[in-house]
Amino acid sequence: MSAAAHTPEIGSVIDDAMRAIEDENKTLKNVLPKNYASPDLDKRVLGDVVDLFTNMDMTDTEDSKDLLGRT
Repeated sequence: MSAAAHTPEIGSVIDDAMRAIEDENKTLKNVLPKNYASPDLDKRVLGDVVDLFTNMDMTDTEDSKDLLGRT
């Protein structure tokens, strides 16, 4: 996903990733948002958010039960 961070397709890439996560985790079916390809969203901002997560140290720690939530 980071390779597509600053392309016009980033919204579709994120939506596809959300679908893939749901496919692998049935309890998340129809829970995750899939509206990032919307023309109303600024794709530059989405790319910047992807960059933030790409460059963030999210290594496993003792209290990392909700690593994404803490992030």
